[in-house]
Amino acid sequence: MMLPMMAFFLLLLVFGGIAALAIVIDRGSQDRAPIPFAVLFAGLGFYLIFFIGGFLGSYESPALADSITFFVSLVVGGVGGSIIGYRLGLRMRRRANKNN
Repeated sequence: MMLPMMAFFLLLLVFGGIAALAIVIDRGSQDRAPIPFAVLFAGLGFYLIFFIGGFLGSYESPALADSITFFVSLVVGGVGGSIIGYRLGLRMRRRANKNN
């Protein structure tokens, strides 16, 4: 169960990164900026919280720490990262509309 979920968030990280890079390069498509940034930061937040929790969980019971780390990283990293990415995308959209 853990490997398919990690692969899903890796795909979010890769495809969100490619789309966000395309939006940063192409100034005309910055109206669609919130969605790719939300996808990118959801994957990034998941992996950041997952690895930090895994390292900190090694001091406790490994089985309990790994399961808690997986579920916490899913909620905190995925949802929190997507909210941060969406807000950054909205800021980029507003800046692009202000410049035009």
